[in-house]
This record gives sequence, C-alpha cells and structure tokens, in this order.
Amino acid sequence: MLPILAASLACALLAQVVLSSRIPVAPYGDVTFWRTYQVTLLIMCANTFAFFGRSIGLRATPSHGIDLRVLGWWSLTPLAAIVTFGYWKAWVPPSHAFPLVLYAVSALVNGFTLVLLNKSSQAGLLSARTGRHSVTWNPCPIAAQLVWFSIQLGAFCPAFLANWIL
Repeated sequence: MLPILAASLACALLAQVVLSSRIPVAPYGDVTFWRTYQVTLLIMCANTFAFFGRSIGLRATPSHGIDLRVLGWWSLTPLAAIVTFGYWKAWVPPSHAFPLVLYAVSALVNGFTLVLLNKSSQAGLLSARTGRHSVTWNPCPIAAQLVWFSIQLGAFCPAFLANWIL
C-alpha cells in the first residue's frame, strides 16, 4: 500500500508542476509581471514548500502502520491536483494569490506526508522484525528502495502523460 500512496503523492505534485504553464493569468493588476513570472513563482513555491514539508515530517513521530491521520494528509495533495486541473480548464476563476497558496499548501502536505509514510512503514517493519523491546534500530533497506522506486515512478507518469495532454 505504501508504494501506491507514495507514487500518487509524487504524481499529484508533478501534475501540478506540469500544469503550471497552463494556468491562466488573472486579468487585473500587473498582468505583464504575472505573465512573465507566474510559472517560475509556482514552481519555486512547490519546490520550497515541499522541502519545508519534508523538514517538518522529519520531526514528526511515526506511528506503527498507516493510520487514518496519515491517509487524511495524503488525500489533500491529489485534491489540490484536481483543483489545479479545474483551474487550467477555467472551472475556477483566475486569481494571482490562489494558485500560489494552493501550490504551497499542496507541496507542504506532500513533503510532510511522504516522510511520514516512510517513517510509518519503517516503524511497522522494525517492530515486526526486531521485537518490541529491542535496542537496535536499523531501517529496512528494501522498504526504502520501494519508496524510492515508487516516487520515481509516480514522478515519471505525469511527465510522460503530459506529452499527450498538453
């Protein structure tokens, strides 16, 4: 289950980044500035807040197994990708601040949930492998490789599909 969740997180965030060049510019304010720098600001916002989310996720304590709290955080990133797709299709009225806030929240949640999913899976494997009262704490390399592979696969799929969509 963890590889599917991690792949969907990477897929949702990269889908937002791919669609950032198609988001319409709001017709008010300094339109020339936003036409020139909107894509750069959106990509910068996604990368910066994904880093902050991963940093916050490192400080969170893992739970044994994936609980509903983690799944609740996970569901926000695909929801933000769907809103971004609706923004591109003009179902959402254009704005200057809304896409920046959407990308920031989505990337923050994405980074936090990705690290929390990884820590949760490692905690479940450690308790099953070494016992409850063991002193050793060695992360499982196979779980880490599965997480890495699922992130790469999830990042590849929207980039590959963007050739046909855009």
